[in-house]
Amino acid sequence: MCIKYDKKTKLIKINLFGKSYSFCLNSGFLPIAKEDKNSKNNYIEIGKYLNFKAKISGSNNKVIIKDALKDRQSKIRLNICGNNNTVFIDNIYECCMLEIDVGNFVGVNNSSVIIGKNLISVDCKILAYQDDTPIKMGDNCMISQNVTIRGGEKPHRVFNTITHEYLEPTEGISIGNHVWIGENCYITKRAKIPNNVVIAANSCVTKQFSEENVVIAGVPAAIHARDVNWE
Repeated sequence: MCIKYDKKTKLIKINLFGKSYSFCLNSGFLPIAKEDKNSKNNYIEIGKYLNFKAKISGSNNKVIIKDALKDRQSKIRLNICGNNNTVFIDNIYECCMLEIDVGNFVGVNNSSVIIGKNLISVDCKILAYQDDTPIKMGDNCMISQNVTIRGGEKPHRVFNTITHEYLEPTEGISIGNHVWIGENCYITKRAKIPNNVVIAANSCVTKQFSEENVVIAGVPAAIHARDVNWE
């Protein structure tokens, strides 16, 4: 058994029977991350007042999650399968549940999930399922229940039977500042949502929008109202 303490991240790492377990002093010495025996050089930094757990299979991944509000319940679950991926979440207002998968049983490399400050999430899944793919969300966003943000198609991808080229490759997902995502929404690869946008419940966003202060709704989503904002 090997025990290491990192003063900067306040993590204690214990290697036991070929597996690595991370314990965070900020979370009251609760286990927060488990790495398999082939994982190495992963950096984990977790802030205060978070119910956080992670499983990591891969190397050179970086996870930084800042503090949540003390009097709010914030729960995050993270799974990483792959190498050289980054997950960064700035200071959190409230996360009843946020699940992030980078890769699944097929590894993903060089992808990122970046979320700005003051996030509110009732129940959201972020799925980064493609190599070299960024998923970015700005500041002051609010996510309702049963929302899925999916970037990528691994392990099942659609291709042309003649050229064998993959169809509609992902370009990442971009969500601006102060965006409200209604319940049961689905945001797909290549979606772009500008600042100060409301996405109505049960919508499926499949393309890039450039106009701010609008309501997006429908399947597939389109602009249904302009000159709006929310608080």
